Amino acid sequence: MDGTALKVFFILATAQIVFFSSPAIAKYDVVIVNFLGENMTLNLHCQSKDDDLGVHDLPYTDVFEWRFDVNIWRTTLFYCDMGSGDLKGRFDIFVAKRDLNRCGNDKCIWHVMRDGLYLYLKSADNYVHQFDWPK
Repeated sequence: MDGTALKVFFILATAQIVFFSSPAIAKYDVVIVNFLGENMTLNLHCQSKDDDLGVHDLPYTDVFEWRFDVNIWRTTLFYCDMGSGDLKGRFDIFVAKRDLNRCGNDKCIWHVMRDGLYLYLKSADNYVHQFDWPK
């Protein structure tokens, strides 16, 4: 192999190693906090196509949190079925293409309240209403 062909070979080999050994572009945390009210337990079941995070019962002010890798295609999606009493719904809690640049410090923090779900948006530096409970 001449010098140019050898350089091309090493560049392609390195690119292939990087691409196939690093399928994630970022690590993210999602935090869900129950602010429904005293004596109101939030029933929560979150999952993605690949991961089922199980069923959790969060008392008032308790937190459920998980960490995951966002894939290079930015198709990572987590949704949660949640409810308490008459409040019930399914919500897309993390959508990579939607959330990568709007959650602060690689962490999406959700407050679940009686009037809906609020997400901390770094652009607003505050919690902003995102979802209503379905009627």
